[in-house]
Amino acid sequence: MRPLRLMVLIQGVTPEDQIGYHRAFERMVAMGSLESYHPVPYGSNRSAEDWVYFFQRVLSEVRRNQIDAVLFQFFHLDLPVDPRPFITELKGLQRCPVVAVSCGDPFDRWCRPPSSLLRTSSVADLTFSTSMGDLSSMLIRSGAKRVVLMPHGACTTRFGSDTYAAKNDTKDFDVVMIANRYTACNPLRSRLWLGRRRTASAVALERRFGHRFGLFGKGWVGHRSWQGEIPYAKQIDTFKRAYVSVGGFPGSLCDYYHSDRLMIAALSGTPMVEWRTRGIDELLLNQSECLFVDRTSEMLEGVEMLLSNSEYARTIGAQGQLAVVGRHLDEHRTALMVECLRALRSVGRSSVNATCPELPYFHRHVDRQASRRTAILGW
Repeated sequence: MRPLRLMVLIQGVTPEDQIGYHRAFERMVAMGSLESYHPVPYGSNRSAEDWVYFFQRVLSEVRRNQIDAVLFQFFHLDLPVDPRPFITELKGLQRCPVVAVSCGDPFDRWCRPPSSLLRTSSVADLTFSTSMGDLSSMLIRSGAKRVVLMPHGACTTRFGSDTYAAKNDTKDFDVVMIANRYTACNPLRSRLWLGRRRTASAVALERRFGHRFGLFGKGWVGHRSWQGEIPYAKQIDTFKRAYVSVGGFPGSLCDYYHSDRLMIAALSGTPMVEWRTRGIDELLLNQSECLFVDRTSEMLEGVEMLLSNSEYARTIGAQGQLAVVGRHLDEHRTALMVECLRALRSVGRSSVNATCPELPYFHRHVDRQASRRTAILGW
């Protein structure tokens, strides 16, 4: 089967807003893994009229470029129009393109996804999700045919080898945490309780390590450890200023979910202590590529253990970095997405069931068959 002609509706105003995905798809064209790649940003759309015009323009470009597959990337904003009629028309074109949608946020029973995501997923051929559990169950109940776990990766372009390979032996801190402070106030939303847990983590680290703790991000005015905000692309430089990094995402109700900062931190080579969510230690091997904890006391113990055992800390940092380079970059995610789309395209609209490709993001000690049952639904 020839390579796909892929169109990606990108979450952003320009393709460069999702530079990791954008460059990865471009490289796939250069290497022959894709026949063509057509990025179409949707971030400028505001009104219903904007969206109607946008959808009609997409239909026209799909026809003109004979597109095989369309990906709605991170498509979970509140739309002023129902996307289902457009997608139905898209799938009804003579070429019958495969349609997929992806979700990048940790929606759950307490923080429900926008109706536009559920509607799009209900008529798409495939949904890529950065979490399973609550969200994947809601998607299936809303009519999604297939849901596949697609965790966040690290951006290859922003954090290339020249960024993370260099050593930094001069440390400004024992431990750093990069995280924005949550300010939610609705007790029925999980964001409130997770935000309080994040704040409690920062306070505990501040008390234990004093000026040797560096806190970076928005909303921490008044905390003596606060070092200000940093640009997204400076995260690895910041992690490398410390002997240990602590994850700022304090757990989730969503299986497997983590923000992209976990993989960015691991990519820096600084040993990482991270909050555990269900399944996350299938992505990074606990006590080898990362330390996962469930409570603040365990987090503090983990940090102190790494600080007191420099050889073990270096091993954790090095193995975590190798894990990201080997299986958790954006280019790994885009390659898997294309494999999934190609598998569906190969059977077309026939009654034959396509086989979901292997999921390369799991570490070598995972029971692959058992993990596939939790990372794949409906396929």
